Amino acid sequence: GNYAQIEATGNNAVVAAAATVREVMLGEGGCAAIAYNDGTRTRFALAYVGENGIEAGVKYRLNDQHQFEAVIDDQEEEEAA
Repeated sequence: GNYAQIEATGNNAVVAAAATVREVMLGEGGCAAIAYNDGTRTRFALAYVGENGIEAGVKYRLNDQHQFEAVIDDQEEEEAA
């Protein structure tokens, strides 16, 4: 469903989500395709462990520029408030 929190931490796991994803965590060799709407159409942001700073075992979310950014525990607490 919308705002899912996905942990696919097995080696070479693949995540493909067409609904809104709040955060995703991948394992070694993992990749993710997360849908977002740019105001005109639906697009996919792609993440591959080992590329563009994406690391295994780290939670990520899409920022306002639709780029993956690491989720810091303090950010989660602020959003919950």
